[in-house]
Amino acid sequence: MQKKILLISSGISVILLFALVICLFTESARENKVKEKVAIQKIEYFTNNYFRYLDKDIIKSDNNEISVSISFVPEIGSIPIKEEIYQNIAYHALQIVTFFPEVNHFKYIVLWDDHSKQEVLTLSIDEDTIKKLANIYNEECLNLNSGLETSFKRVFSSIVETDESRSWRDVIDKNSDLP
Repeated sequence: MQKKILLISSGISVILLFALVICLFTESARENKVKEKVAIQKIEYFTNNYFRYLDKDIIKSDNNEISVSISFVPEIGSIPIKEEIYQNIAYHALQIVTFFPEVNHFKYIVLWDDHSKQEVLTLSIDEDTIKKLANIYNEECLNLNSGLETSFKRVFSSIVETDESRSWRDVIDKNSDLP
């Protein structure tokens, strides 16, 4: 009789242990999905507040890796300056990577205006460049603060320009009457 009870209790213990292990694994997976969703929501919120003229933001998650794709119209004065646009985009990417290191790709599409939505620049930051992003950005900020020439375009792994964006100034001309 005691052997039967011992055998039954052992069987029940094994079943309960197995159920507990399954619950722990599914809970861990569920927790990771919740963390991903929260990260995506926070990135979307930050992006919506960072870019005044945001067209689209697409944030995809795949196996604990997040990809951010954004299209926007830049805030410019009378003349667009590419270096300022590069700096603003680099700062946005740096802020996201600082808080969400699981982001492994950025794609920025710069639109010329709100109505035609003509794409003028496409900028990408791949995983290897993301690893160096903070260093490159800080080096360029040091150059900027020291009065040296900057090149925030080094932050990007690829830049695709159109004829329209090629006509824009790269940097501010200090000797010009125009801004």
